[in-house]
Amino acid sequence: MDKEIRAITRPLKNGVGVDDMEYVFKYTTRVVQFAFEVSIQTGIKDYHTLCSKLYHELRDPTIHSSITQTAIRDGVSAANAYRTAVQNGLEPSEPIFKNPTVLNENHVA
Repeated sequence: MDKEIRAITRPLKNGVGVDDMEYVFKYTTRVVQFAFEVSIQTGIKDYHTLCSKLYHELRDPTIHSSITQTAIRDGVSAANAYRTAVQNGLEPSEPIFKNPTVLNENHVA
């Protein structure tokens, strides 16, 4: 794993372990960027509405569903922050998703 990755990871269920975390980070980044673009272009500000439209298209069966939902939520949050900056007259820059982080639930299964 690269030094650039700043998440503490542990092996996940369903065959996604530490070796495949690079794939999880790339997948998460792609989903966040796509959710951001769709939210900006369609004007959807609500996470639940956007998640119901995008979840089945973006779902990867090898990755836990909470990671996909969290990535969509992050994309909507970034779009809402971008809209707020534009409305307040600030010069917003589009977000750059370069430090990947995946937060896993700490439930013992």
